[in-house]
Amino acid sequence: MAIPNFFKKLLFSRQFFYENGKFFLMMKVPGIILPMQAFTSFVHQYLKDGGEKAIEHVYTVGHEQGKNAGKRYINISNTSFPGFTEFVKGVAEVMGLGKITAFSQEGSKIIAVMNPSIFAETSRELFGKTKKPVCHYIRGIAAGLFEPFLKYDTVCEETYCKAKGDSMCRFVIKKR
Repeated sequence: MAIPNFFKKLLFSRQFFYENGKFFLMMKVPGIILPMQAFTSFVHQYLKDGGEKAIEHVYTVGHEQGKNAGKRYINISNTSFPGFTEFVKGVAEVMGLGKITAFSQEGSKIIAVMNPSIFAETSRELFGKTKKPVCHYIRGIAAGLFEPFLKYDTVCEETYCKAKGDSMCRFVIKKR
């Protein structure tokens, strides 16, 4: 498998590095490398114990992370819709969240299709088919990423999810 161009840019511009026992992503954002099963199990248990409030919390954490990344990108780059969606696709792949296979606009809504989604696939592998979508963190990231670009508060709904048995995960980003 070829390294995505976005990842190559990160590597060669020293935006992705390891220093003094710490791992960093874009603009010195500290990170960790963690097996997805561990993260998914943690989130699954957290949601099971905390219900709707926990779902909102996982979403909010993703939203803040996405918004910060969107702001950083807009401060250093062009802000055309095609350029921004390429950035978002690159972020998803580099972070290991999954591959965004399509973006479209339907009026004021932005539709993103992701296949695969690491959250949906790992959740289904560990816990079986679900009744509701599970990609709350990705929903939050998507809404947050687009806020600085769109210049208004956004929310994101997952309308299809591979964890439910759908063929892909589909996210609808719209004005709050």
